[in-house]
Amino acid sequence: MDVKNLDIAYKFKNIELLNTAFTHLSYSNEHGVDSYERMEYLGDSILQLIVSEYLYENFSHITSGELSKYRSYLVSTQSLSTITKKLHFDKYIKIGKALNSVSDALMADLFESVLCAIYLDCGIDSAKSFVMNYLIKDRENVLNIINSSKDYKTALQEYIQSLTPQPSMEYVVVSTEMKNNKTFFTMQLNIAGKCIATVTKTSKKDCEKNLSKIALENLTK
Repeated sequence: MDVKNLDIAYKFKNIELLNTAFTHLSYSNEHGVDSYERMEYLGDSILQLIVSEYLYENFSHITSGELSKYRSYLVSTQSLSTITKKLHFDKYIKIGKALNSVSDALMADLFESVLCAIYLDCGIDSAKSFVMNYLIKDRENVLNIINSSKDYKTALQEYIQSLTPQPSMEYVVVSTEMKNNKTFFTMQLNIAGKCIATVTKTSKKDCEKNLSKIALENLTK
């Protein structure tokens, strides 16, 4: 399919940049044209910069180590390939006969190569717009990506730490009860002194997991 039909809310001045951004090395080797590998390399650095800057400005109370974790979740293969699949990038990629299928890693590479093409075509502001429109969107979307990449308890803890002021949070065992030779724990999660939810499970760990999931769904919707 012609890359001119690609719908990414950006019109290229130099369409050849976009053609190269969709050319896999397997196709390049067979047809003697440039592949997207060098563009993907530069696009990766551009993406790291844009995401790092966004996180630095919008998560001011998070340590550098945690910011690095957040960034890794946002620019992961899973995150980027999900976006390019929704944008139907697979319809435009040029692959050689030796390549039998298009992997998630390849689809993620396309996000970075197209980002590089935009940067080379029109500069950093247009590149930022592309990342903002399709990856970052807003703070809520960023948190959703981060939370879906981690276990619920860790995700909730990091979400609470990102708030200003930071509210108190504690998991409390309300009661224990024996039924059919099994111990059932009833626990509640308190945030800022308010009970968010109460659940009953056969282990404290399962209680905390379920409570964290409920809290995240309520706090980030």
